[in-house]
Amino acid sequence: DAIDCSVIQPIPDNQEVFTFQSRATLIVELLELEEDKEGEAAARHFFDDIAEANQAEESATIELIMPLTDDDVPNLPEGQKQLLSGTQMVTKDTRTEKVRVLLAHVRLPQVSTDVVVTLSTPIPDDDTDFTAPDWAGSSEGDAIPKAGVEPLKRALRSLDVRDWSLFG
Repeated sequence: DAIDCSVIQPIPDNQEVFTFQSRATLIVELLELEEDKEGEAAARHFFDDIAEANQAEESATIELIMPLTDDDVPNLPEGQKQLLSGTQMVTKDTRTEKVRVLLAHVRLPQVSTDVVVTLSTPIPDDDTDFTAPDWAGSSEGDAIPKAGVEPLKRALRSLDVRDWSLFG
C-alpha cells in the first residue's frame, strides 16, 4: 500500500521516498560516509539532521538506540547497524504534530556510504501504545511502537545491492 513519491514530486537521486495511507513516510537514503561518526553517534547525527530539516531541533527526543542484527538486515555486509527511535514536534503548514521517527543506519565502508532508512509516523494525541518490545533485541519498556514497525522491517530485510559498481 506504499505510494512511490517520485511519481508525485521530484526526489533526489540518492533517495527513495514512499508514503502510506496512514500518513507515514519511508525514506531510503544513500549518503556519503560520515567518517568522524561511529556507531550510536552516527545514528544520532542522522536523527539530528532530520530534526534540523524538520525545524524540530528543540523538540527532538531520542528514546532508544540499539544495534540491529544481520537477521534484521540480511542482504548487506556485516558492519555497523543501528536502530534509533525518537520523536519530533514537526510543523507543516499551520499544524504542529508529534512524529515518531524510526531510523535505521547501516554503514557500508567498502563503498564510503551510510545507508539511512527512516520511517516517520504522526502520533495521534491519544496514542499511548509505543512501549511494546516489537523489535527483536528490545526489552520491556523500550520505545519501539507496536504499530508501524513492519514497513521499516520489510524495507531493511529487502535492502540489497545488486550492482556494487554503481558506488563508483
